[in-house]
Amino acid sequence: MKSRITIIAFVLLIASCTGSRRHLNIETKEIDYVNKSEFVFDGTPLDIQVNGLNEIMFCDSFLVTLLTDPENMIQAFDSKTFECVAKFGHVGRARNEFSQYFNTLEKMHYRRNDKTYFPLIDDGSVIKEVDFSSSVQNNEMVISTIRDYPIFAWGYNRMGLINNGYDTVFCSSEVEQDPVRKHRNHAPKYYIYDIGKQERTQIDVYSRVMKVKNEDYYPPLYYTRMYKHPQKNIFVCPFFNRDYMFYFNLDSCQYFAIHQTGTESFDSKLSEQQILALQDRLCFTSAEVTDDFILVMYLGGEDSKQHESVLPEILLFDWNGNYIAGAKLEKEVHDICFDKMNSKLYGANFNEEIIYQFDITAMIDRWHESN
Repeated sequence: MKSRITIIAFVLLIASCTGSRRHLNIETKEIDYVNKSEFVFDGTPLDIQVNGLNEIMFCDSFLVTLLTDPENMIQAFDSKTFECVAKFGHVGRARNEFSQYFNTLEKMHYRRNDKTYFPLIDDGSVIKEVDFSSSVQNNEMVISTIRDYPIFAWGYNRMGLINNGYDTVFCSSEVEQDPVRKHRNHAPKYYIYDIGKQERTQIDVYSRVMKVKNEDYYPPLYYTRMYKHPQKNIFVCPFFNRDYMFYFNLDSCQYFAIHQTGTESFDSKLSEQQILALQDRLCFTSAEVTDDFILVMYLGGEDSKQHESVLPEILLFDWNGNYIAGAKLEKEVHDICFDKMNSKLYGANFNEEIIYQFDITAMIDRWHESN
């Protein structure tokens, strides 16, 4: 009888521990950044032609536009005169052409041997490294490296290059389907993937997947983007529909999340109506990174909701997850990039095909004061 009571107590203890497990296996830092912006910046429209505008970057001293034009997919503008100094990139099957419109690895670019490069994803699973310096000089696309990455076809929806190289990558998956039950009941996974050895090391982020009635609700609960520190192997993943950002420092093996205090969390018990509301809510939509900080476009504040057009905020975080400053933008923009030498932020409005320039020196000065 005594042994039977002991077994029952043990089972109840296990059940209790399982039920109280936290959703995240990584540390969560509660911080406060919503409705804290103290700066307001108005933008000046640039007098440039950007038909088919789809993304913007800032490389070296050039404002770079990525277009849907099959004959001129990339344009480079001098950041002082805004004269278009180069147009290159075509649809085709040659080495220096693209089979369809490409995507960047979230504006990732880097220096090597006194030249600037950035990777572009072609045809869903091929990465072509653009020699940007030579492309501008020659006014034609120069591709330095081509690598096939079938991991995109295997369900990995986000990827960054470790050591700014192509042999090892950091990647994340979607919510995965159980092969037996045929249900999407595995939370997204994060991996360090050695391409040559076909070996992967998992970073254990989620203890379980959130329970929802409709499996179509999963994507908004977990959707992130991935940005890499320009020099270090630190990756930040802002959530599109939730007040979370994940930090992964692969150099020091330190992983944590930051979360807006007082908002719903992964441990919150959400009703179906609350989950549906999350699908319509926007939080972090675009970002730009420097050696020192992260600039994130944010749409979750009260001010963004009070206008007919969506006016975003720009929030500044350091690489330790600390909120430094915020600013309201007086123009509707959907993508950003940053000229760190002149403290100029560029914002692209895709609907009107306009690029605005914002002088955010006052906010950058706040970062200098904090250091």
